[in-house]
Amino acid sequence: MRKMMNLTALVCTLTLLAGAARAEEKTLAIVVKGLDNPFFDLIRQGCEKAQAELKDGYKCYYTGPASTSDEAGEVQIIDDLLTKGVAAMAISPSNSPAIANVLRQRKPTIPIMTIDADLLPQDHSLRRTYLGTDNYLLGVKLAEHLKAQKPNGGTLCLVVGNVAADNINQRAAGTRDTLAGKKGVERLNGENGWKEISGCPLFTNDDAAKGNQMMADVLTANKELDAFVLEGGWPQFAPQAYAQFQVLAQAITAAKTLNDDKLADYLRGHTFKTVIGDVAFGKDGEWAKPRMVFTQFLNVTGNAAEQVDFPVHVLAINALGVQLLDYLQFGELVPVCEEAGRWSFLCVVAPLRLHAGTGSPVNPIAIL
Repeated sequence: MRKMMNLTALVCTLTLLAGAARAEEKTLAIVVKGLDNPFFDLIRQGCEKAQAELKDGYKCYYTGPASTSDEAGEVQIIDDLLTKGVAAMAISPSNSPAIANVLRQRKPTIPIMTIDADLLPQDHSLRRTYLGTDNYLLGVKLAEHLKAQKPNGGTLCLVVGNVAADNINQRAAGTRDTLAGKKGVERLNGENGWKEISGCPLFTNDDAAKGNQMMADVLTANKELDAFVLEGGWPQFAPQAYAQFQVLAQAITAAKTLNDDKLADYLRGHTFKTVIGDVAFGKDGEWAKPRMVFTQFLNVTGNAAEQVDFPVHVLAINALGVQLLDYLQFGELVPVCEEAGRWSFLCVVAPLRLHAGTGSPVNPIAIL
């Protein structure tokens, strides 16, 4: 409730900043990094709540690019809104320098404020105020928690968003400075026993599925890694994928091996705590308890999601971390299942390892 009240207050702040506006320019625009990020859904709810409370003809308009990774899309939306005309604008900058550049070029006379993420210090004059977390302090608190868990230091890997996200960079700075015991540390290299491993930090570009895959790859290559520090929550925005990573992490840590056969034996004999609940596997690698499997059917019209032209991929892949398989062929499988008298089996899907890829041809294999 407190969060909702704060987000409603955001719209009220915009109203006060806007002051008197022409009748055709009474829109209070909120531009977030991406509509696929569940964090910003709270802001949308606050916008809707405030809409019923606004006076003098003001209305709240919530928007952003479909994907958080679409930095250019956010810049274009801001530029279009300035052309169309709004009374005031709140922006969560995905790429702070790029947002500052468009504001500097357009020289808007309306009030501009930043939320969640701020512009760089040298660009603060381009906005009236900032509403959000003290991001440096958040990074400090993450480091303090890590120090309590690992008082003697260790190896770590920071998980961040994109290179130009000022809020995440501030968190990373707070974490590094606190662990090192001094300001201005660009990378931990043994200070107070802490060292960042090669290949880190991980720049996920706010992509939940990518974040989980990168973490799994790092853990597989560095089984002695002591800690990941998630400067943002993106991997957990895809709970199914994050749960897979948790299972892998717990198995490697406990079994102390990367041998496939040994890991498989360990997986079959233990239960794992994950964000989606306890996960256990049977002797053939099947789930010990039935779980829902998602599949996509083409040319089926469902409920529309506002401001997302084709929500299935944005919501399923990005928001839920669901793997979608198109054009599955069951012609050969059905007779085999009928003959065997069973309809449950282990399904193995091995996509190609494509850097920055969003899809891959696969050959699913059913093992009965």
